[in-house]
Amino acid sequence: MDSIKTASNQIITGRSFTTDTYKSAVLLAQMLGADEDTAYNVGLTVDIAVPLVFASALGVARVASVRVGQLKLLEHESIAGAKGGGHTIAKHVAKSSEELLERLAKSPGLQSASTFTDLRTAEYAISRALRVNHSLIKHWAQHPASANVLELTYQAGKAVGFGYRQGGAIQLTSNSVRVVLLKKIYNGKPYYILTAYPIIR
Repeated sequence: MDSIKTASNQIITGRSFTTDTYKSAVLLAQMLGADEDTAYNVGLTVDIAVPLVFASALGVARVASVRVGQLKLLEHESIAGAKGGGHTIAKHVAKSSEELLERLAKSPGLQSASTFTDLRTAEYAISRALRVNHSLIKHWAQHPASANVLELTYQAGKAVGFGYRQGGAIQLTSNSVRVVLLKKIYNGKPYYILTAYPIIR
């Protein structure tokens, strides 16, 4: 009911609202010592999880418990023997120039190849992208009629990685991020990060 009330208010007023569930979860996380980004991630997961818990009685999947901690990309990565999972770390984190250029050479259809500087930078930038798009992600995750894939773009305001254009040898710095979410149960979550990477323009 909390989510429905919030959605109704947003439709009527045209303003963005957050639910009481979200606010309470964020406040609790901050009281436990979480930083601003961590508190946001906890709030977002709880906000989405609560309605899904009720839906689970109808055969939807369970939602994993929330723990205080920054976004962990490893929890979204594909692992051997598991169905689904993303490839952000495998293809877009801490890669060398040689690896990126080799990937472009082997895949002529790719317009560019890029990498986050390191895992910490990747998790920070992706966390920010999810936070900025909180309302959109929540609406997308909770509505069965929405598309299975949600693509987000975020301007980080600082360098998060680098990459190359197809056919080029000049290293280009990236200040923006693309995050692609897939609405499919993975590791107890209602969706996972299929991929995320610095955008090369």
